[in-house]
Amino acid sequence: MKIVLDHGMVYSILEKMGGTRIKALGALSFEVLYRRLSKREMDFVENFLKLNPKDFGFVGEFFGIDSMPKNLMTIKGQIIILDSRKKRIENQYLPLPVWIAYGKANMALGRETGKKLLVYSGHRSPACQLLTFLYYFKSYEFDFAKTVESVAFPGYSEHQVGAVDFVTKDGIASDEKPDGFEKTIEFKWLSKNANKFGFALSYPENNSHGIKFEPWHWRYEGA
Repeated sequence: MKIVLDHGMVYSILEKMGGTRIKALGALSFEVLYRRLSKREMDFVENFLKLNPKDFGFVGEFFGIDSMPKNLMTIKGQIIILDSRKKRIENQYLPLPVWIAYGKANMALGRETGKKLLVYSGHRSPACQLLTFLYYFKSYEFDFAKTVESVAFPGYSEHQVGAVDFVTKDGIASDEKPDGFEKTIEFKWLSKNANKFGFALSYPENNSHGIKFEPWHWRYEGA
């Protein structure tokens, strides 16, 4: 199935909303987003949201596009090291129960291995997920099916219901170093211990969701 979309609208919306800084917009609502867009851009978004990712092989759960959790905790000042250079991660957000569980897991990880996990991407509202999807849609040269293999469509992302993308302090699983997380001490520890803190690996190899293996992506299921 092939879809034809106005690529210019994608560029325009991303430029208005900060380009690569969209990861800092985890708590963005559609109300605030629409205030920044023109009528044509709003119409584009509304039509875009009518697309069904399941027509392209995605089989994940639909969580809705109106929900916004209360008690979002802000994580500030995270730094990763990339080739001896420091890079600050944009502010991230976690629902309070997820934030508490993450803190406990990180303390245990530190005691047992001396390592620490950072939150590369926490809560994403459906509006933020829309921008994230458009960003990668552009990066994948507007191939919708290929984008759906890597990024959940708005309303289908576990990031709006407690999932976390982890990154090591030396940047493994970041955009600059996307590969190799499954070989890290941190991943091996998570594989053995994450369930003790309420986390589960969402997309293991050969998963049924139609999503590629994501060793860094863990959903919170509760203690």
